[in-house]
Amino acid sequence: MPVVPLSEKSGNAPFIGETEFVDPENEAEQVKLYIYLAQAEFVDAALQADFGQFSNEQRDFVAVLKSYVLQYNSEELERQVTTNNGALNLRLDGNSVTLVRGTHFFYNKKDRNSFSGN
Repeated sequence: MPVVPLSEKSGNAPFIGETEFVDPENEAEQVKLYIYLAQAEFVDAALQADFGQFSNEQRDFVAVLKSYVLQYNSEELERQVTTNNGALNLRLDGNSVTLVRGTHFFYNKKDRNSFSGN
């Protein structure tokens, strides 16, 4: 998994733990790592453009959609998308939705950073 500055952490990824490393030869050299569970990352502009029309006064459809996708464990999400040629097909609140990897979402930050449209 990629190591990124804490300021680049996206979403509300579940916190796993933290650890600290101190150079035994120079205690002034140290690093602290915060570990978060990898999760899907979304392209909010594309989600809003393609599915924002399903929102109403009672609910933000895009927020519900993102929450729904985050319920998948990473292996199942990847299996579903691979089986469907790069897409995740859902029926949510009576609406048929097709999310496309690379357009609407990525499996995680590593996938976003290395995505080549395959």
